Order: sequence, then C-alpha cells, then structure tokens
Amino acid sequence: MNHIDYREVADILPFPLTFDHILLLTGSKGWGIAESADNLSDYDFLILCDRQNFDQLYERDMTIVSTTFRNRKCFVQIRSLQWLDERLDSESLDIQVLYQWIVMNARLISGNAALYDQIRNSSLEKYRKNHVRYLTHYAIKYKVREYDMRSAKKRGLKLEYLLYAAQYMENAIKLLSSLHGMPFPYPKWYSKHLLLLDSANDEFLELLHSETFAFNGPVYDLKEMQKKVENFLLSRAVGTPLAIHETLRNIFEKWWIYNEN
Repeated sequence: MNHIDYREVADILPFPLTFDHILLLTGSKGWGIAESADNLSDYDFLILCDRQNFDQLYERDMTIVSTTFRNRKCFVQIRSLQWLDERLDSESLDIQVLYQWIVMNARLISGNAALYDQIRNSSLEKYRKNHVRYLTHYAIKYKVREYDMRSAKKRGLKLEYLLYAAQYMENAIKLLSSLHGMPFPYPKWYSKHLLLLDSANDEFLELLHSETFAFNGPVYDLKEMQKKVENFLLSRAVGTPLAIHETLRNIFEKWWIYNEN
C-alpha cells in the first residue's frame, strides 16, 4: 500500500487537527488485509483525542465524517480516549479482545506516538495477563455450542441448528486464535487472520467448510466431524504451557462442569 501523507487525510476533515490527537488508519487498509481480490477496500480512520476536544466536536456534530479519499469511500470516526478505555476494560470479553486486536494492529498516521505506544503496550500486557481466562472462556462456549448443534439436529430444528453452528464455528476460531496467543479481528477477517498466524490453519478452515456441517445428514457424521475439529485444536495446544493444554483437555472432556450458564 502506498504511503499515506498525513496532510492528505487532514484535507478531508471539516476541522483542523490542531489539538493533541492520535490519527489511526484502521480497517483492511490499515492492517494490509485485502477484503477482496481486487483490493478495493474503503479507507477507515479513527481519531482519538481527550474528552474536552471530543465534546467540542460532538456539539458541532463532527464526530463522524463520511467522504471520499483517494477516490475511495472514506469513513472517519472521532472518539475520546475514555471511549477506548471503556472498551478495553469492558465486562464483555469479546469486546475487550476485539479492541485489543484493533489497538495492536491499527496503523498510526500522525499524532501522539508516545501515548499510542503506551496504549498498545498496555493492551498487549493485558491480553497476556488474561490469556488463560480468554482461552478458557472460548473453550467452554465452543463445547456448549457443539452439544447444542447435535441437540438441534436430533430435533429437526433447522434455524436453531444454523444459529448454533455459526456460534460453534466462531468460538472455535476465537479459541484457535487464543491458542496462538493472539486476539481476534472482526468476523469478516477470521480466515485471513488464522492463515496469517499459521498457514497450517488452512486444514482447520477446510474442516469448518465441510458439507458435514450442513443441516441435512446424520448426527453421527456431525459428531465425527466435530471430533476432528477438536483434535485439531488440541494439537495446537501442544507446545503451549502445560497448564493451558491440561485446562483445554479438561474442558473438552467435562465441559458441563465449567459451564456457568
């Protein structure tokens, strides 16, 4: 991707960037992930600033800008640093991990680089500190939805099965990302994210694409395919700290003990 000149970005804003800020290029352009074969992704920018400057822009209805940049659609969000802190400290683990990934992968265009490094390092440290907690959370959700899928299939509940199947696959992906010691992106980048972590994850993605996961078909075949997915996940736990491998195996064997729902 061509270098982005800060002055080019400033020209599309309806206000001058004269205040202390952090200007980030996010989305697939920022992370270098092509959404499609022609690589015509839109531009997504995020501006972080203190609460006082944010409130002033909010009063002027200038916290969201939709325009064009380099002949492509462009979306600019202006948010306060407090807004980001709230998401990084959210009670929802999904929101925590997603915004950790955003912070770790967004591209700094201009602004307070020292502050952004501090935010990024703090986010990375928090992920490492809570790594086992995240992994355990997704392992439990993955196993619960595995059981729910078979239960819905036995009863001929197609809609419910499809909903459970989507949640099962999503939590399997989040669990695999956690086994790599990394947070996860937005769903539309899951496959690319896993392949960037390890090209061998292509085998895992092929399992999830299997026709066996379609609604039609015997429960026995579904159970066998789910076992293959589980074995792949366990194989990726090899080489991790022993506590992680044992925790994962224990959850897989007796998930109902760990389920707090």
